[in-house]
Amino acid sequence: MNSRWSIGLGIVVSVLLLAVLAVQLTGVSLARAAASTASTVQEPTREITVTGVGTASAQPDIAQASIGVQVISPTVAQATQEDEARMASVIAKLKELGVAAKDIQTSDYSIFPQRNFQNGNSGQVTGYQVSNTAQVTIRDLSKVSTILDQVTQAGANNVFGVTFSLENPAQLQSEAIDNAVADAQSRANELAKASGVQLGEVVSISQVVAPTPVPLAAASAQAAGGAVPIQPGTIKVNAQVQISYVIK
Repeated sequence: MNSRWSIGLGIVVSVLLLAVLAVQLTGVSLARAAASTASTVQEPTREITVTGVGTASAQPDIAQASIGVQVISPTVAQATQEDEARMASVIAKLKELGVAAKDIQTSDYSIFPQRNFQNGNSGQVTGYQVSNTAQVTIRDLSKVSTILDQVTQAGANNVFGVTFSLENPAQLQSEAIDNAVADAQSRANELAKASGVQLGEVVSISQVVAPTPVPLAAASAQAAGGAVPIQPGTIKVNAQVQISYVIK
């Protein structure tokens, strides 16, 4: 009996020791987890966020205009023949004045019946209107006024939508962004100085989407008018950025 009692007592003591050890290990694990969690909790970063605005401008390098012929004749055949002849004369004049063939593109061609609804008429067809319009790019801006004048003399009676723009505005847009970033940096420095703090590294930067350069409209030439005094002016691009800096 004494032997069995000793063995049983030993087993009980062993179990109790294992339980105590498990509790101690659990406590250590919980303590380590709590310390790890505490170490990952960081104070919120102090920041200064500013918005910068930049502008860039340049002289336009191309002009675009819609140049066309509109003809009304009793029959479709007569209207189309006259329109084609006059438009061919207009295109020949454009090429003579230095406009490349690749810069002349037909943008509209239409045929409409002309109907008479006056004095109680039922709308019978009285003729046909044929319109033929080309979108023309002029690269020598010194010739814009002369070209508009000469094409009207060559037969064009629809000249409109004259605009000036940049063929490749990417460089101007990049310059405007650079100016916007410089403006944001200046504003951030002013705020930091006024607040008695120092700026750290940039933590975020984003560009506010701005519209692309809008072509400048010029005066339209009239079919019976002379040379039109046209001034290309300048193209302006605006950019806006938002930058956040760490406060030291």
